Amino acid sequence: MATLMKPSENIVSQSCCTPQFSSQVSPCDLSIALIREFLAARGLEKTLVCFKTEVKNMPSISSRAALATHLNITKAVASNKTADMPFETYLEILIDQILTRTAKLASKSNIKSRKESIMQSNSPHSSTSSTCTKHTKPTSSSKERPFSAVSALIHATTPSEAHKSIIGRHISNQHQTCNNSDSTLSIQDIDIQMQEIVNRKVDPHSFTTRQSTSVSPLPDPSSFLKLSTNRNNGGLNSRAGNPNLHTDIQIIDDLEFSDEETTYLDGPCASAWNQSQGSRISPYLANELKKLLFLNENVRGRWWFGDEWRNKGFIFQDKIDLAYGLVQVKGGPCGLLASVQAFVIKHLLHSKDFSAIKQNRLRPTRLQSNLALAHALADMIWQAGQTHHRATVVISLPDATLADTITDGMEYHTFDTLKATKDFIDAHIDQFMSSDTRSNGIIQFLFSLILSRSVSAIQQDMDDPDGKLMGRHGYCTQDMVNLALNGVATSNVHDGNIDLGNETILKGIKKQSVIGQLSLFEHYNNIKVGEFMKIPILPIFVICSESHYTTLFSLNPVPKSRQELQSIASFELFYYDGLANQQEEIRLTVMSMARHQSSTTTIGVPKNRTDLIPPLELCIRTKWIDCVVDWNGTEPLL
Repeated sequence: MATLMKPSENIVSQSCCTPQFSSQVSPCDLSIALIREFLAARGLEKTLVCFKTEVKNMPSISSRAALATHLNITKAVASNKTADMPFETYLEILIDQILTRTAKLASKSNIKSRKESIMQSNSPHSSTSSTCTKHTKPTSSSKERPFSAVSALIHATTPSEAHKSIIGRHISNQHQTCNNSDSTLSIQDIDIQMQEIVNRKVDPHSFTTRQSTSVSPLPDPSSFLKLSTNRNNGGLNSRAGNPNLHTDIQIIDDLEFSDEETTYLDGPCASAWNQSQGSRISPYLANELKKLLFLNENVRGRWWFGDEWRNKGFIFQDKIDLAYGLVQVKGGPCGLLASVQAFVIKHLLHSKDFSAIKQNRLRPTRLQSNLALAHALADMIWQAGQTHHRATVVISLPDATLADTITDGMEYHTFDTLKATKDFIDAHIDQFMSSDTRSNGIIQFLFSLILSRSVSAIQQDMDDPDGKLMGRHGYCTQDMVNLALNGVATSNVHDGNIDLGNETILKGIKKQSVIGQLSLFEHYNNIKVGEFMKIPILPIFVICSESHYTTLFSLNPVPKSRQELQSIASFELFYYDGLANQQEEIRLTVMSMARHQSSTTTIGVPKNRTDLIPPLELCIRTKWIDCVVDWNGTEPLL
């Protein structure tokens, strides 16, 4: 490792925005180390491997601390750690310093030149005197794209040009030049206005200009760069000419910069799907989502999620007998997929518009499955937002592949009716069913659930307010599964709350669930599944077994108790596992022990031997005690 250089006294103070580089290391070596740090921090592992392969002479700088010392940004790094929205890489810190420095230099250097220009135009040697007889508000943005201060800085060739572009545009919007007059515009008045504009504080992280109410403000670049970008998506109306435009921007800006923990999306919501106006996910809200989902060590770079989640959508089986089944490519999102699968089956079995049951089997067409999926997603999202009677649906933007982070390529739409939510998802169902690089259907649905419920409400739902919805290796936690099934992210499946004393409360299910749950953990006496989940409204269950979630359902009513089981001959259940590459339908026949009149199962396993009994049977027996399961010729899943 290179020797760490002690900053010299004649080096510019760290408070200056321009970074000073150590003379002991060449700029080339620092650049290479900076790129390595960026790729590693962003989780771009494949690119990092290629970079190391192609760069022959790697610099000896092998630690971030040493790199920060050589770049003389140690104080900036320390300050970044305490920021509300810290940068993830040193490269971003350096660029932020340069942009901030450029903005400050532009502001200071142009005041004098601007004053001289105004004085010259009003001198006796001037042929005309510019006067203002008409004072107007800034023009509407319906015909002209809003002016971006950041864009002006990027395209300007000099700091002075950047400042002139911003300040000049502002002055021209407020004072339209009119006919010559004896009365001239006060130089002092213009100077005061310019100074007020220059003195406005700039947030270095968001580049959002804090506006003064005493003069007409500069257009807020953050409102265009982050949150209120308008998209004509699938026939959606543009915000151009919308009288509520400025109100919408203010609402979203308040959300982004609020010091409060609540993250309810209080923007306008639509009663019809084609009236919705999409809003970009702000950096603040994106950070809240990331903190709710992951522990820091589990975040996979700038895309957050691993391959088991990214670019995955809801795809149905192509086999006729399993046309209702969703396919899971990799382990991880099984809890969310199984929950959606259960709601898809609900709509296929109980739809008022069609019948997917043929010859006592579930045999939907592709169109029926797609429609059931759209209704399932809408029901689950609306259920999550029902406490404040609104649903938030997240979709991808057309240029999502160019986004810097997972949320940069997304926008959300808010609705105040279930019908509008269903219609919108139905119109955009291709986004949720695609599995190419332009779509993240499963992630979009997860974000929709979270934003509909709200981050703060989910934190209150869980036993631990600092709990996470994502476990290690990209697995779904019980909190996430309950959020999907019931709209509330409780951490347990027992009925009601259990007070353990010392202000420790285990939060459970508060009412009968539409979809049930059965768990292998209950067989091992690790948890207790309550009656609200064990006796659901519909005979559809999500099964938790061996760290994997699957689906179990019946086409007909099932016995609710052990006594009811003994009073009938048998009943049938159907089992589906989206990850097991299932090739055929699995039909199970369940009957009581007394009616079976045998001490062995259909596969010849003694009843006193539980080590070879399929885990699925053990889960089924947590509800129907001492039942016997016949696999009807299918090889039991051990």
